[in-house]
Amino acid sequence: MGSRRRLGVGCVVLSLLFVATGREASAEAAPSSAAALYAQALALDQPGADTATVARVVGLYRQASALGSAAATAELGIRTMYGDGVVEDEPRALALLREAAAAGMGAALRELGKAYANGWGVEEDDEVAADWFRRAARQGDGEAAVALGEAALDGVGMPADTRAADGWFVTARELFERELAAPPSPSRAQTLVQLALLYDEGHGVREDNVKALGLYLQAAEMGSVEGQSSVALMHLYGEGTRQDTAQAVRWLRRAAARDDSDAMDTLAEIYMSDEYGSEDHAAYLYWSSRKELLEQAGDDPDLPAAEERRLEAELRKQVASLEAAYVSRYGRLD
Repeated sequence: MGSRRRLGVGCVVLSLLFVATGREASAEAAPSSAAALYAQALALDQPGADTATVARVVGLYRQASALGSAAATAELGIRTMYGDGVVEDEPRALALLREAAAAGMGAALRELGKAYANGWGVEEDDEVAADWFRRAARQGDGEAAVALGEAALDGVGMPADTRAADGWFVTARELFERELAAPPSPSRAQTLVQLALLYDEGHGVREDNVKALGLYLQAAEMGSVEGQSSVALMHLYGEGTRQDTAQAVRWLRRAAARDDSDAMDTLAEIYMSDEYGSEDHAAYLYWSSRKELLEQAGDDPDLPAAEERRLEAELRKQVASLEAAYVSRYGRLD
């Protein structure tokens, strides 16, 4: 019912190497109320934020959570489940998500559904997952409604029912549109991607690749890696627009510079052959090697600290060397 991108030590190291330095956090005095701290975190919590900003966002969420903000607790639970700016810790993530879910936070209810659907820290159970998704959807969570639509379509955790699936997809579209009509939030880019997927696949709406591309593009311009990769693939295959390898490569390089594994794979494929008129052995070696280095870093929670530091140092040297060679040839990374 879903997948999770785990961010291991390699991603952290490569983020330090490749993410552009962002603006320094503002120096005003930190607010003291849970609501104010949470609002400040939301204002900073944007796709593609630099390492320092992410650290500050996490700190603000922690302060707000400690003061009783269920929304901040949900955000911490989600970040802890995915290793996003914090150490990945499934038991800790589940505890935070259950605390936020008890307060009725839709995002926490949804993520608990994902945990049970995928066996993240709990025994996999599709029926329990569906129950959590239903509770989340009742709280207005569009992603949970999509998950229920997919479950009903495939008969996972519930009887297969195309009519019920369509109903959940329609509900998801309405919830996404309602969210996009509200003041902007950190989840806006993801909401655009989710709505685009409905139009892309014709779920709950008439299939419309042009509409999907427009939504993906909005998310991509906000820094969404998923949006960037989707825009790239639509240009590469001529879906919703004319086929344009140059545009595809442009967006793939932006996503790959953020360590998106699929984008690196696709770039390597493009440069490996002349199918798209872009054969380039040096570029192929760069992107395929970079992806391999990320995979070498792995996601071993039992890796000794000393070995982790050694691996980080080795990866830093290898990737810096690859980057220097690539930039000297092409002028820039993304």
